[in-house]
Order: sequence, then C-alpha cells, then structure tokens
Amino acid sequence: MNRRELLIWSAFAIIFLCILYLTVQRRAADSAVKKGSEDFYQQAIRKFDPVEYHSQRAYAFDAEHSFELAAEEYKKLLELRPDDKDLHSHLGATYYKMGMKDQAIAEIEEVLRRDPYNWVQRESVGDIYCEKGDVDEALRQYEQALGINPENALCNRKIGKLYYQKGEYRSAVVAFKRSVKIDPGFAESHLELGLSYCALGDKEGALAEMKKLEELKRADMASQLSEAIGRMNAP
Repeated sequence: MNRRELLIWSAFAIIFLCILYLTVQRRAADSAVKKGSEDFYQQAIRKFDPVEYHSQRAYAFDAEHSFELAAEEYKKLLELRPDDKDLHSHLGATYYKMGMKDQAIAEIEEVLRRDPYNWVQRESVGDIYCEKGDVDEALRQYEQALGINPENALCNRKIGKLYYQKGEYRSAVVAFKRSVKIDPGFAESHLELGLSYCALGDKEGALAEMKKLEELKRADMASQLSEAIGRMNAP
C-alpha cells in the first residue's frame, strides 16, 4: 500500500469514527432525556428553556409508565405555566393512571374552570365518578355534559345505564331513546332500551327493539333480548 492509498484509507477511517461518535452521542442524549439524567445537553435545556426540559422529561416518564415521576414534572411545568389547561389535563390523566381518582377530578375541574364548555372533559369527570361508584354525581356530570353537547349518543347511553342500575327504568328508557334517536345504528343502546322495556313489562316495546337489532344484523344482541322477552312470559 503506497502513501496515497494509506492517506485515503486513513481519511475514511476518521470519517467513519466521527459518524460512529456522533451516533453514540445522539443515542446517549436520547437515553439521558429518557432516564432524566443531567448531562450537558439537559443542563443547557434546563437553563435556557425549562419548559422544554420538563416537557421532555414528563413525556418520557409517561411513556415509560413512570407515572409518579411524570406527575412531578407536570407539577413543575404548572409552576412555570399555571394557567395552561393542557398541563392540568395531562396531570389529571397521569393521576388517573396512578389510581388517584380524586386528584384526577381536581385537575380536570381546573381545566373546566378555564374551559367551561369542554363537554369531553365534563364527561370524563362523570366517568371517574361512575368508577368510584358515585352514581348520583356521575349522573349530574353527564347531564352537564349533555347541556353543552346534547347530540351525544354515548353520553345518553351512559345515563341510561346508570338509571337502569338504579332500577329507574322509565328514566332509563328516556335516555336510551335519546341515544338511538341521535344514532339509530347504536346497537348497544337498542339492546339496553329493549331490556328496560322488559323490566317495565312492555313486551311490545322490547319486540320493537329486537326487530331493530335484527335489521342491524346484530343477531347476538337480538338473541340476548329474545331471552329476556322469553323470561317475561315465564310463570
């Protein structure tokens, strides 16, 4: 190998080593962000853009299911941006994943204080109360959500299910009828409306819902409702 070839190969080797070094450094930086370590890159971001710094850490911890650490980062972000409703929403979602339902509700209420017409978040509060077993408060939250967006078939179904659970079948019928009026193809609401009719002893109403389920090609649900109708005739 002559001198010229040696120089060329040496240059290639140097370029390869530089690329390898940069790749390793980038991966190290990504790992540092993910693990929350304080390398030079992270220190610089923390100093000059603390919002970006804590955001990266919060999202990384959340992705890793390290929810307690993610919650701490969201709280630090809220110290920097106390009126950011999205941060309250993220923190609320993190609390929910941690099983801290009361804290999750408190954060979602902060979102609603800043955005009172956010029916999605209001319905989410209802969902959490439902999980907590507080049926009356869940109903109150769902009704508020419907006050903002009455054309919500799913929320009407949730209300119907709670009334059915309470044994208030006439109120359940009203809610399920609203649901299927908004979305005629909502098979689950047709089934539950039919079951409510069964509970009231209204065979004609139940048969009408079974027919709708057959038209929707939901033989499984139609069969379930048919069995309930059959039990109405049992001695």
